[in-house]
Amino acid sequence: MQTGIKTDYRLKRHAVRLQKRYATAPSNDTESGDGEPEAFDVQAKAEFASQRDFLEQQAASIRAQLAQNQKLYKEDNLRMLEQNQSMITYVSLTASKMTLTLSSREINALRREVRSTQKSAAKILSVQKLVKGPGKMVTKHQIITY
Repeated sequence: MQTGIKTDYRLKRHAVRLQKRYATAPSNDTESGDGEPEAFDVQAKAEFASQRDFLEQQAASIRAQLAQNQKLYKEDNLRMLEQNQSMITYVSLTASKMTLTLSSREINALRREVRSTQKSAAKILSVQKLVKGPGKMVTKHQIITY
């Protein structure tokens, strides 16, 4: 259930209802101390009518400002959406080029690392064969632990 007044029609209907309830009083309740109930009633009705007109004008100006702000925000959002789309396209193209370049560099670096690791493993094997003796074999597990 919605709370508050959301539409112009309901706002106006509630304002009219409040005006009828509080602005129009029975004639015996509107007596002032100087015995002029009619003058007070007319003056009060005129004051309430002027306040109502003022509030309706304020509501209309606020609605106009809201419409203008919504238009500006919509234009800004569309512009930002287009910029984001172009940036995403640019970044994805640049990233795909960099991935190809980086992946070939990484592959070459990994190849060099494998070769150097193989050479160092061969050196370790030769040193272990000298230490353990000519007849004993060294397992892969022993190589990894060093």
